[in-house]
Amino acid sequence: MLNDFLMLELYFGSVESAQFIEDAARKYGWSAINNALQEGLLNARTIMLGPETGRTLCWLSSSGRAHAETSI
Repeated sequence: MLNDFLMLELYFGSVESAQFIEDAARKYGWSAINNALQEGLLNARTIMLGPETGRTLCWLSSSGRAHAETSI
């Protein structure tokens, strides 16, 4: 999962690689997402403006990025 986030980030950039948490959970499972969030490998923030208000985005944290880079 972290490698997928890293590849998206390398290709699209860090801002554009953020995903809605529901989409990431559908692909990787809620337990994997929750574990990554608890371990600090992913960041998450709820959108508070615009049509996506209330939805949560997740993206690779700096420690998650370092972890993914070592496993490539």
